[in-house]
Amino acid sequence: MSHRFLLINFVCLFFLIAGCSDGGVRVESPEEDAEYETTPEFILTFSNGIPVEFQLSLNGNDVTPLFDVAETGAIGQAPQIQAYILEGANTFYVVKPEGIDPVEFYFSTPQDIDGDGISDSDDLDIDGDGISNIYEEQAGTDPLDVNSVPDDFDGDGIPDVVDADMDNDGIANAEDAFPRNPIESSDLDNDGIGDNSDADRDGDGISNAYEIQVGTDPNDSASIPIDLNGDGVPDSLEQSPSPDAEGIAYLGVDVNVRVMEGGGRTYSSSRG
Repeated sequence: MSHRFLLINFVCLFFLIAGCSDGGVRVESPEEDAEYETTPEFILTFSNGIPVEFQLSLNGNDVTPLFDVAETGAIGQAPQIQAYILEGANTFYVVKPEGIDPVEFYFSTPQDIDGDGISDSDDLDIDGDGISNIYEEQAGTDPLDVNSVPDDFDGDGIPDVVDADMDNDGIANAEDAFPRNPIESSDLDNDGIGDNSDADRDGDGISNAYEIQVGTDPNDSASIPIDLNGDGVPDSLEQSPSPDAEGIAYLGVDVNVRVMEGGGRTYSSSRG
């Protein structure tokens, strides 16, 4: 009976010692041989409460003061710990309590071509030229070169080659007579002058302003006011009769004008 008692106590003592050889401290993070591009979390758990002696080292630096310690574990303060992390291999070590293997991990600063604070692996516009990587690939320019930029007339971030409305005037390129002019989109009389700038939109020889005054349609070349002398001023707006106005006396001759179909005119006269 005494031998059995001693054996049981020996076994219990063995497991007690084994269980307490690390002081009940376990490193949860960082993980062994892990590779990080951002500051890893530093997390330790305590199974037996806060150790009597507790000291942590990162690459030979005492970082114990940079941990928030509680009854169940400790968590590192990432911004402060970042200053002690090296490019490449790093060693995190629980100095006290003793008996815990050091953790080796690796850190590399992520590439950030445009320096915007977003790693290239997560950056939708790697070179920071205002055109997304996807659009640059579609346009055939280099998304990694800030000097390789596709044309973007309206500056909306969509290259012209894939932009359905290059001048961003709300009219699709296919329907826009001036796809690179945001204030023009139509040319009623096809004279190369946009309707918004054309003083005679329908090209009938009478200005828009005059047509509006006399009640004809400035957008319809078939709607034209009478202008017998062809001076571009509707007869109803003339200040005085012109030499060829119908039925007037000109140098003692009665001049009668007949406007023919197609715009031609015939004249007949008789002396008074």
